[in-house]
Amino acid sequence: FIPSGPEIFEMYRQELEKIGKPDPGPMPPSATAVAFLAEDPQAYWQQIAPHLLHETNMYAQWAETAGIHSPYQRCETLEELRHSHSYEVYSPAQMIEVARGMAADEPMLFHPLCGGIHPELAWQSLHLFAEQVLPAL
Repeated sequence: FIPSGPEIFEMYRQELEKIGKPDPGPMPPSATAVAFLAEDPQAYWQQIAPHLLHETNMYAQWAETAGIHSPYQRCETLEELRHSHSYEVYSPAQMIEVARGMAADEPMLFHPLCGGIHPELAWQSLHLFAEQVLPAL
């Protein structure tokens, strides 16, 4: 469980304690971006960006309304979202390079169905991961 903020993780720990479950310890590190995988990252970005813009804006709005911390930021345009680096689309070679440069306990949030992306696009990303990235790691 990797929540959007430390206060939510603390509530999670307290609820686990109430029902007699083991304490998972401190909040694990969070990913800095949601990762996607494509043979042509630019073309894939164009296909998924409207979904991601909707997602980030909805989560940002919910967090603002609830008064809680959130990594989601409101963005007005797709260009603004792209420059936020909240979502990254990698080629298989790029994802391998990024993954190899990460610390041992640093997570990469690979989320092919994020934001209502069409399952056909998500499957393309997942197959690339299984066939080209995972074997290399």
